[in-house]
Amino acid sequence: MQHAFHSRRRVLRLAAAALAALGVAAPLTAPAAEPATAFPTRPIRFVVPFPSGSGTDTTARMFAKKIGELTGQGVVVENKPGGNGFIGVQTALNAPADGYTVFLGSNSTLSTTPPLSASCHMIRWPTLRRSRCCRAGRA
Repeated sequence: MQHAFHSRRRVLRLAAAALAALGVAAPLTAPAAEPATAFPTRPIRFVVPFPSGSGTDTTARMFAKKIGELTGQGVVVENKPGGNGFIGVQTALNAPADGYTVFLGSNSTLSTTPPLSASCHMIRWPTLRRSRCCRAGRA
C-alpha cells in the first residue's frame, strides 16, 4: 500500500512539473493571438418555458436586467409556456448554437417531465433519445 501512494505522488509531481514547464514555455513559443471580438454584438434571448409572472420568468427578468447593464446589449425574455415546457425546450433546441439563446427552465422541465411523459420521443434531445421513456414511446 505504501508503494502505490509513493508512485501516485511521483506521478502527480511529474505532471505538475510538466504543466509548469508548459506554462512557462508556451508564452515563448505561441504565436501572437488575435484580439477577440466583443461579445455580445446583438441582443441575447432568454427562453422561459413558463408564463409571464411565474417564478422562473421573474428570475429570468432579473438576470436579463443585470446582464443588459453589464454588457450594454438588450436581453429579450421570451416566454414559451405549454406542453409541460416542451415548447420552450424545442424553441431553445432549434435556435442556432451561437451563444445568443439561453434556456432558463426548472427541474420539472428538464428532469421530471421527460420520464413521465409518453410523448418525450417527439423532442430531439440527445440525452432524452437514450432514455427508457423514449424507447418505450417508440415501441
